[in-house]
Formats: sequence, C-alpha cells, structure tokens
Amino acid sequence: MNNTDLQESIVQHPASVEAYIKQGLKLVPIPPGTKGPQHKGWNQWGNELKEASDLHSGWGIGLLHSFSGTCAIDIDNWTYADSLLKEHGIDLSQIYNADDAVTIESGREGRGKLIYRLPFGIAFPSKKIHYKDAHNSNQVAYELRCGTVTGLTAQDVLPPSIHPITQQPYQWGGKGHWSRIPQLPKELETLWWSLVEQDKQRTIKNETNIDASWEEIQQAMGFISPDVSRDEWLHIGMALHHTGTHTGDLNQALYIWNEWSQAGTKYQGKNDILTCWQSFKADNGISLGTLFHIAGSYGWTRPIPDASELFSAVNDASGQEWAEPLDLINRYGISEGAYNREHWPEVIADKAEETSLRIGSDPLMAAWSGLAHIMPVCSDIHQVQPKKHSTDYTERPALWMMAVGEPSCKKSPTDRDNALPLKSCEKELVKHYQIEREQYLAKKEFHKIKLDAWKTTTKKTHAADNHNAAETISSIPTEPLSPANRRLTVSNVTVEKLADMLSDNTGGLTFLADELAALFNSMGQYKSGTSADQQLWLEMYAGGGYTIDRKGSGSTYIDNWSIGIYGTIQPDVLKGIFSKNVNDGLLQRFIIIYVNEAEMGKDIPVNQAVMQRYERAVERLFTDHKIYQNGELFSNDYPDCMRPNTIYTLTDKAYDISTIARERIDALRYSGLTKYIRQALSKVEGQMFRIALLFHLIEWADSEEIAIPKQITRETMKKAADLTTESIIPSMIKFHSELMDSTSDAQAIAKYIISRDTPLSVIKERDIYRDMSSVFGNVKGNERQKAIDSAMSDLIVCDWVKPIIEVGHKRSNSWIINPKIYTSMLDTRNAEVKKLKSIKQKMNQSHERRKQEKADCQ
Repeated sequence: MNNTDLQESIVQHPASVEAYIKQGLKLVPIPPGTKGPQHKGWNQWGNELKEASDLHSGWGIGLLHSFSGTCAIDIDNWTYADSLLKEHGIDLSQIYNADDAVTIESGREGRGKLIYRLPFGIAFPSKKIHYKDAHNSNQVAYELRCGTVTGLTAQDVLPPSIHPITQQPYQWGGKGHWSRIPQLPKELETLWWSLVEQDKQRTIKNETNIDASWEEIQQAMGFISPDVSRDEWLHIGMALHHTGTHTGDLNQALYIWNEWSQAGTKYQGKNDILTCWQSFKADNGISLGTLFHIAGSYGWTRPIPDASELFSAVNDASGQEWAEPLDLINRYGISEGAYNREHWPEVIADKAEETSLRIGSDPLMAAWSGLAHIMPVCSDIHQVQPKKHSTDYTERPALWMMAVGEPSCKKSPTDRDNALPLKSCEKELVKHYQIEREQYLAKKEFHKIKLDAWKTTTKKTHAADNHNAAETISSIPTEPLSPANRRLTVSNVTVEKLADMLSDNTGGLTFLADELAALFNSMGQYKSGTSADQQLWLEMYAGGGYTIDRKGSGSTYIDNWSIGIYGTIQPDVLKGIFSKNVNDGLLQRFIIIYVNEAEMGKDIPVNQAVMQRYERAVERLFTDHKIYQNGELFSNDYPDCMRPNTIYTLTDKAYDISTIARERIDALRYSGLTKYIRQALSKVEGQMFRIALLFHLIEWADSEEIAIPKQITRETMKKAADLTTESIIPSMIKFHSELMDSTSDAQAIAKYIISRDTPLSVIKERDIYRDMSSVFGNVKGNERQKAIDSAMSDLIVCDWVKPIIEVGHKRSNSWIINPKIYTSMLDTRNAEVKKLKSIKQKMNQSHERRKQEKADCQ
C-alpha cells in the first residue's frame, strides 16, 4: 500500500467508527504506532469512545470486548494453536473457514484473529495458552481475549487501524461480515469455562491457612491502581513471580502483571516489564502475602471462600480418599469398626480375628497384640532406609505401643494367646543359656584349679629357672568367657539391669508388661523433673550405640541401646500420672491404641490352621534372629560389633505412597494443633516406616521365599501408611487432646455447631463468647482466647472448620464450617438437635412454672 492509499484509509476512518458505534460496539482510541490504548481508565465501563468526532486524526480504534459482548481467539502460532485446540476436539481450520466466520487479518503469516459474540450476560477473563519452542522457551500459541475477573475489559485493534510493525491497515476477513458477528462455538465456550475453573482452584500456598487462587489474586489486584509507586509496583511483580515460580505457572503470573500494568499511565511497555521480570529471584522474600497486604491497604477484603472448595477430599495416586471429617462428638470416630484388616499383613489379620472371635476382645487390640508379640523376634539388625538418598537415616523394627482401656477389655487373655509361640522361643533360649552356664561354671572351676597349681609351682621354682616358669605359665588354660544371656523380652527391670541385658542382646529387646503404670512411676520424673533414668529410656527409642555413665560402676558402652515396649494402662491411671507433665516427649513416642469394650467370646476350639500359620511366622523370624544375633547359631565366637546391618529400601511405587503419607502428616503439623500433638506427630513418620519394616519381615516369614527381599513393596508400604493415617493419627489426636482437657472444649463447640436448627456456614469468636458462657465464661482475657484457639485447633485437624485469616491478621476470629458434617453425621446431628430442643423446652417449662408461682403468691 502506497502513502496515498494509506492516507485515504485514514480519511475513511471516522466513517468506519460511526458504523461500529451504531452497531453497538464499544470502542477505545489507540495512539498511532501502537497496538493498545495508553490513557488511564480506558478499560473501565463508561470511558469508551462516545462519538466518531472524538477520535483524533490518525488514531486507530480498538474493540472493548466485555463491554461489547464480544471476544476474540487470537492466533499467534497457527501450527501449535491447531495442535493444542485439537486436544479439546476443536479443528482450527474448520472454525476459521466457517461460513459465518469473522476474522481480523494483520497480514502476518501464521497469525489471525477470530471474533465472536458471547452468550448473553457472560464475560470471560482472558487466558493465554503457551507452548515450548525448540529452545525450551515459553511462547504463546493462542489467546482467548475478553476481560478480567475484576470486571475490566480487554481490547483488540479494529480495521482500518494501522499495524505498527507492517504499517498496513488491519482488514476484515472470513466468509462472514463484521456486522453479523457469530456466536462463540459451544466447544470453545466449554474450553474457556474449564480454564476459568482451573483459575478458581485454591492451589496456591500463602501465609494464611486458606490457599489462594489465580482468580482471587486478580480480584485483589483490581483494587490496586497500576499507577502506584515504583516500589509497590515492583513488589507486586515480585510477589507474582514468587507465586508463579512455586506453582510452575510463571507465564500466568507474567501475563497478569502485564495486563494489570497496561492500564496505568506509567506503563513503559513490555520491554520494561520483561527486564524487571528477568531480574526477580524466586527467593526474594516478597511473596503473595505482600500483594494481599498492598491490596488490603487499598480497600480489598478477602472474600470468604466457598466451603465446598476448602473441604474437598484429597486423593492419592490410587484414587483413595483420605480426607473425611472425624466425629468429634462420638470419640473422634475411633470406636466401633476402627479395625480394618486391609491395614495388616494377612497372618496378623487372621490371627486377630480368630482371637477376637474366641475371646471377645477388640480385634484392633488383638492385631496390635499380635504385632507386639512378633516384634521381639525381629532383630534390630534389620533396618529400613525411608529416603532414597539419605543413607544415614534408618529406622529399626522397634515400636512403643500403649493399649488404653478399662480392666474388662480382655487384654490379658488376648496377650496370653498371642504370646504362646514367643514363649516357646524364649524357653529355647533359656534352656540353651542354662547349658552354656553350666559349661561355663565347669570351665571356670577347672581354670581355678590349674591357676592354683601354677601358683604352687612358681613358689617352688627358683627365680633363676625362668625357662620352667615360662612353661608353667603357658600351660594355664585361657579364662572362659561368660555366656551371653540371650533374651527376647523383659519386664519389671531396672535401667542398670537392662544395660547388662542389652550388652548381651545387641539385636534389641522388647519390654512387655500387663500394666505400664509401674514403668512410668519407676522413672520418678513427675516429682522432680526429668530423671536420669527417664532420659535413658528416652534414648532407647532411637537405638544405636550409647555410653552409660554411672557413679559406682563407671562408664559402660552398649552396642545397641534399643528396646520396644508394649503394655496396657487404664485411662484414669494414665491421666493421674501424666496430668502435670506431658512436655518431656515420653508419651509422644507411644502409639496409642484405644481399646473398645470386650464382648462375650464364642465357645469354639482354636483354629489350628490360623495358629500354626502364626507360629510358623514367629519361628522363621526367630531362626533368622538367632543367626543374625551372633553370626552363627548359638555361638560366642563372632563378636557382636562385627555384625553387618541389613538395610532395606523402598520400591519407587512404595516411595510414592510414603511421600503422600508424609506430606499429609507434615500438613497436619502446621494446621493449628497444640504443641503436644505436634510433638507426637514428629514421631509418627518414623513409626510408619518402622511398621512398614515389621510388616515386610512378617510377610516374608509368612511366605515361601528363602531370603528376605531387600525392597519393601508398594502394597506393604500402603498398609503401613493407611494404618498410620487412618488409625494411629486419629487415636493420637484424641489421646493428647483429652489428656490436656481441650477435647471437652472442642466437643462443646462441635455440639454447638451441629445442633443449630439452621446449619451454620461460619462461626465467629464472638458467637462462642456470647452463646457458650457456661464453657468459657469463667476464663478471662488471653486465657479464654487461648482456650478457644486450642479447641478450634482440634476442629481444624478433624476437618470441621478452616480458619479465615484476614489480610494483616496473625490469628483467626472466624472459621468456615465444613458443610459435610451436616450430612455425614446426620444421626449425631438429629440426636443433638433433639437434645437441645428438650433442654430448651424444660427451661421454658421451668420459667413458666416460676412465673406462675410468683403470680399465685401475689
């Protein structure tokens, strides 16, 4: 096109503007040599071009999409756009060549723009779709252009405006006509909706307990003028860069920053944006909280998110649902049916169910009891490496387990039944030790006789007769070594005696006790702080080499200071012992097993097939234990310190399962729990791997394999992970919450929430103050606040509520309520509503009665 043609097109420009306006299109003036408007507020409603005469000579025009009810599909790379759209069932050539297609052509190869009408009342936020080029760099394939989440609009340059690069006018194309813009095809509308829904997902971690979404970020930025100071502008860019880096969506973050910046008068173009963007560091300390804080200073208030988003279930790789609100009112959901055979090796599950059927005990307790009575024959020589690359971190097969239940729970008969194979193993060790002991005493007596004879000879021999004296000395037999007292279990033992026993049993021991109260009381730490004995017990949890320093006997080095523990205790006794001191880490090391009430057992004979299978597993592990314990069966000739450890690793799929479980445990640690529960959670991860190792050894002992496989499978790891997350953690939360007397507060608030006639969506701190004076009325000031926070922490971890933390606040004063509790606990809700109505009815009757009595007296 020559200059004359160019001038003619510009002269015709106002006439075209008039036609567009009459057609109902909203326009914006564009300065010459640019592709977009520059003046402040151009993208806000009411600032559009009113008349053709208002357009300066030589200026271009742009179509304001969301205000005109239009949108554009802007193709930047035809090849990649066509390929990406085909993934959604959209043929780019087909829609571009449709009979009613309206396009805008710039004359640049591989580019084009489709213009569509939007469905009535809809204005989509713009979206850029990227691809990786040959240099692995992000490039734009196509863009869906319309507006923003904050109600502003995007624009596209209309013919006959001049393209700043080609210096040629834009032209209308396609088989349709711009005055009859077609409706957005359904498949494109579906695609656009799916992208919008992605932006609504709260997947961006930030300083508050509620994750953010890209849509929320754009809404917050809508409150901030792009003409803020340079420092604030850069901080917003840094916050977006940080967010994009940690979500893997830097393109989205850059696009939002650029689109927002373009609306300001200080905008210096894309080069300025890119220069700043490339200088940002992912760890610059400026994160999303900074952006939200700036938006808050300009009047933005974070909206309350949709509860259905916050409480949606989290799935692992297998599709298993993890998240479910726990029943706070009915013992945290740890009651009937807590036992799940899928959590256990088959040989343990079969034995637990058979024992429970005959004796009437809780099958969950029977399973843990079975595990506890196999654990002693699993030597600490076996260790698992939980992480792929951290070879210095291993866990051993030693657990600390505590069954909490009333005397009538039938724990003792259950333990006796499970202990039968273990006792046979111990009898063998005792018998062998007695034989070795007798042999040792005989050798020791013979050595004494020879020694006495030597002493007599040396007295008679002349001092000069050195040769005969040397012969006499060489004839003295070597003093015999005392035999090792091989044991599997101990009970009612002092720390001093335990040190001697662990010297002889470097594979570790298991402390089995019908009652744990004696063990806890013997430590004496709850009278004058943590005692030396208690500290020694705490060290036994980790295992490994340890030196004991004693005033009377000096220093003793123990090759493996390790012990497992299993026993029972009554709830009231336990609370009495630990009520004043639970901060030493002792209780946090225990797996808590809540024991349900026992039932009447069935008068049936022992299932011999189940018992023999269980006995065989114990015997195989015992044989393995004996061999590993000394290098060869019952021999003292192989020094314990020379025994090599056997390290087991996880398969890749087992590692993936463990990672999912570890992430969930870690998330719980930062979900507002009390410090006692957080301390216990810090031990849960290690317990999970110890259980996985025990399960691995037991499943080998129950198989026909000759050697123990050196890798733990996905199936075994999943049993340990499920047992940990679905049974151990809920029991642990219940235990530590009840022990600290915060569960009663949490239960009171839970009952308050679930018993409302009209389901609540949000509960506020002031509501608790006002309506629950009977619970919190006598607690003043900060202590009352701490009590409520502690109670709400229990509700958070049980998926009852999520805190709403406003910008600039460090703690929550409001909580969003999980709507699932009103459906998943419908029976509980109906019972509590009925109970509340009954109380109110009695109160009203009492009030009316007193009112009537007062009237009668008058």
